[in-house]
Amino acid sequence: MTGHNGQGETEFRVYEDPFRALAETFADLAASLDRPCVALSGGSTPKRLYTLWARDFRRAIPWSSIHLFQVDERCVPPGHPASNWRLLSDTLLGAIPEAHAYRIEAERPGAARAYENVLRQHVPANNDGIPCLDVALLGMGADGHTASLFPGTPALEERERLVVRNEAPQLEHARNTLTFPVLEAAHHRWFLVTGSDKADAVAAAKGGGNPAGRLSGVWFLDPGAAQGL
Repeated sequence: MTGHNGQGETEFRVYEDPFRALAETFADLAASLDRPCVALSGGSTPKRLYTLWARDFRRAIPWSSIHLFQVDERCVPPGHPASNWRLLSDTLLGAIPEAHAYRIEAERPGAARAYENVLRQHVPANNDGIPCLDVALLGMGADGHTASLFPGTPALEERERLVVRNEAPQLEHARNTLTFPVLEAAHHRWFLVTGSDKADAVAAAKGGGNPAGRLSGVWFLDPGAAQGL
């Protein structure tokens, strides 16, 4: 099923195993590109996907040519249990040391500006000067946030900076996050969302009613997440 927002068409795909479906889709795309630039999200949902890539797609994906970036990061050291980098390291990066991976050093002052420079240095830009990721792998919380773009936070309105520090009362840790301009510029936006607790937010996103719904893309859903569509 498809929808539409200001950035283009959105497609909602429902799978019994959306993790394997996305893993296979990425393997096909990566094989067709010379130097894929991919931003990976954190949180609990993609853990199974990263483990699947490391285990079943270790040789099927040209990891040595891939450049991996973070969608967002909590302002904690990389070894902290809440660190998205730690999740990536434990599930994926440890198994594919040949990949080129770039960490948001979110525990340091000025990390957002520094990571914007990393993106500009390593990701080819479009005609507007915005780095164009080949893939932005995104998730969504039950409140409709994607990346660390939470409802009601200043980062939602950022149009100049590519990476910002974002704080919200409900967050235990401040975050560094990619902003809408760089996410909009990505060639592919893939949302991986599972669980019936996300169903209302998925339905709201279809109508553009939350931060995730401001972006077009392909949604990889399980039946629980899709039950409100």
